[in-house]
Amino acid sequence: MKKLLVIALLAIAFQSKSQVIDTTKHFGIAVCPIVPVMAKYSDTIPCTFLGVRSIFDNLKTTCTLYWALVDSTGATHIDGNSTIGGADYQGWNGSNTFPFAFVGQQINVTFVTPTTK
Repeated sequence: MKKLLVIALLAIAFQSKSQVIDTTKHFGIAVCPIVPVMAKYSDTIPCTFLGVRSIFDNLKTTCTLYWALVDSTGATHIDGNSTIGGADYQGWNGSNTFPFAFVGQQINVTFVTPTTK
């Protein structure tokens, strides 16, 4: 019976839809694919990922995020901090994608829309 339960759980896990966050890239930060952009005038390789992680959250009113524009090799071209507060923080429903959307809007990047096969 235990084997049947384990097999059923594995089948469900492999059939569930993946999130927009790209877990196949291992940059030490959660990343989402973006439309390629040159972060600096001197760049020769476009940034193809926006990485975001929380560096402080008081769980009441504010959250500070570290973000980075990263190329396909994992090199950071530009980075910074953004703070979610006020109505934005209160409206955040705990979604993992909200910080990406928040930072993406602030730094004006466009996310790649996932395609279905």
